[in-house]
Amino acid sequence: MNSSTAMPRVTRQTRAARAARALASLPAATLHERGGDARLDAALALAELAVNGGADALDRVCAHVARACAVDVCSLYVREEPERDPAAPAPRPGTPAPEEERDELILRATRGLPRRAVGTVHIPVGEGLTGAAAACARPVSVAALDTDARNFAVAGLGEERFPALCAIPLIESGRVIAVLVVQRRERRAWSADEVARLASLSAVVLVVLIRVRETQRLEAHRASELAAGGICIRGAGVGTGVGVGPAYVVAGPSGAYTPSNTAAFAKACPIDRGAERARLEHALVEARADLAALVVPALRRLQPGPALRALLGYSQLLEDSRLEDAAMDEIQRGAPAEVALERVARTYARVLGGSDDAHLRDRADDFDEAIGRVFDRLGGIGAAPSAPLGSILVATRLSMGGALTAYSRRPSGLLTETPATAASANLLATLGVPVVASAIGALAFIRGGDTLMVDAEAGQILVRPSRAQIADARRRRRASRTPNANGSNTPPEAGNA
Repeated sequence: MNSSTAMPRVTRQTRAARAARALASLPAATLHERGGDARLDAALALAELAVNGGADALDRVCAHVARACAVDVCSLYVREEPERDPAAPAPRPGTPAPEEERDELILRATRGLPRRAVGTVHIPVGEGLTGAAAACARPVSVAALDTDARNFAVAGLGEERFPALCAIPLIESGRVIAVLVVQRRERRAWSADEVARLASLSAVVLVVLIRVRETQRLEAHRASELAAGGICIRGAGVGTGVGVGPAYVVAGPSGAYTPSNTAAFAKACPIDRGAERARLEHALVEARADLAALVVPALRRLQPGPALRALLGYSQLLEDSRLEDAAMDEIQRGAPAEVALERVARTYARVLGGSDDAHLRDRADDFDEAIGRVFDRLGGIGAAPSAPLGSILVATRLSMGGALTAYSRRPSGLLTETPATAASANLLATLGVPVVASAIGALAFIRGGDTLMVDAEAGQILVRPSRAQIADARRRRRASRTPNANGSNTPPEAGNA
């Protein structure tokens, strides 16, 4: 293997072009490219929004639905019932409820109506066409609003410009929680296909709304807990020590890969075997260099022992010549580099993950992460953004690769929502980094930049600790300093409390 082989960096656009050429070789297949159909692009963007929403998720939902259905207006009315005092006497039959206790739909997002209307337009459930959709839990449509006496006109909205209306109820657990309303200028009845399409899209809108509501609930709970004196999250401490620093939320496990979808086209699109072998060889060289850059700093601090043995084993994951040879054989049979690597990696992962040995099962996660670095290099994806020095790293899970990546940034501490593997936990404890694992639900209460205090010995994390708590942590840290596994009584990282 020639480690000095020069290869141009492969970009995602290059991979997309290869996939397009593969599809072009199949006369019956059509690649629906971005920009070819605005309605299709909007529908796909809506589906993505259900997973990756944000603060403006509801506004974006309305924009995507309007484009996907080719309508002029899309609005979302959310049902908000007041909380009644259970001790209060029930109203007498026939007596109208006070205005502050009315069951209403409130306009929370729109595309096409004035922005000033958001939060100010209230429609009682059962009134108007939108209210009727909520009360009946069925779609309601009309070709022209001014022809229906039930129309609930709101002054200043300008709805008369969009007379054709269709209202779709959003139902959760048998109860209507919102109504999706679309309108258009053309006075034309809504076909059954149009209503069915809207109903299908409303399922995605419902998911986004539920996620937004859950986020709002968590934010309110977080604000309440912080106002009451801070948030304490408990988990399982690994090692000892206390760390204080700003939170850096890690997006996801480094190097995780998704099986490719190119296998179906491997035979239909002939490949340049020499070029594919060179691509894979170059990606392996780069991925091995990435691992070495993480492993070497930690090796320099470790004395002989379990942590050192585990680290040496991890460093050799990509050095197995059998893995490379098997992948090269797959390329020789006509598979592109990604498909070849995927096939071999799947076999390795199945053997390791199916073992009765817990150590080998942990090694399966490490292998998955290491091989993901090769996939990233094949796709032209470099290293992930680095956390600021001295941060408290917050992650969903912690593998050996994650532990090394964390250590490379001289962290003040680290916490994970899931249990840490034995090898990664032992490594960080030996290196002197305070860790709290199994901190279930931590990501719901922690935001990037929050000051955190990770107390490994107590197995807890404090969000926005007080000055007194930070001072006490530093005092305890100084009082508990003892020679560590490396023969030094100095904390390995300056960021620790």
